[in-house]
Amino acid sequence: MVTFHNENRHKMHNPEYCLLGGKWKIVSSEDVSIPGGKAKLIKAVKDGEYKYCCYWYTNYRKKFNDMISVIGEDIILKLSGNRSQWELTRLLSKDKKQF
Repeated sequence: MVTFHNENRHKMHNPEYCLLGGKWKIVSSEDVSIPGGKAKLIKAVKDGEYKYCCYWYTNYRKKFNDMISVIGEDIILKLSGNRSQWELTRLLSKDKKQF
């Protein structure tokens, strides 16, 4: 499953919150390189079922895997007079090999 959230950074949140809210337990988390930046790959488990979530944030120039970097880049853009628009891309799969 692929989902996109195209909003300003004030409305976005880490996909970990959704997983934890859905009673999933985060088993592992790792940074992975993708073209243009970094993504986060999470392994979660619930009732013996495993799920992988790979996500990143982008402003169509760079890709980030954490909100701290997004906030920092957003501040730089705004201070330099540029408008910022952010997108969260989230990929879900039961098979890590699909990433």
